[in-house]
Amino acid sequence: ELTVTYNQNSATCTALYDTGNSLKDSFSGRPVIIADKDFAQKIIGRNAELTEQKNFRLIPYSTIKNGGALPAFLAEKITLKTAKGEVCAEKIYIAVAEQKLISGGFSALLGVPVFEAVDNRISGGFAAAERG
Repeated sequence: ELTVTYNQNSATCTALYDTGNSLKDSFSGRPVIIADKDFAQKIIGRNAELTEQKNFRLIPYSTIKNGGALPAFLAEKITLKTAKGEVCAEKIYIAVAEQKLISGGFSALLGVPVFEAVDNRISGGFAAAERG
């Protein structure tokens, strides 16, 4: 379970840990979480324009099939809850994908850099963000 806090708003979703995802912001080196548009709108507001958010930027990405840039904003805080416990991290970018990312009720993808950024007090680390 992932909770994102931005501009005094919070929203929670089910997230999937993607071990092949190493996305970071190329300027700051900060980790990037990829979220679908519906979840992002819950955080910034339904009528808010993503490009008008504070700390907005485009995050370049590449996959086996294609590449491009995802619009992103800098979250003040994220909280990850699993069966093993809860950890938090600050100043993580949330990149927004126009379409659903993956089936199964997941609204966000977490990559390796996100887990490197958290204060990991849970022995054994994370295998995946568990469904809540």
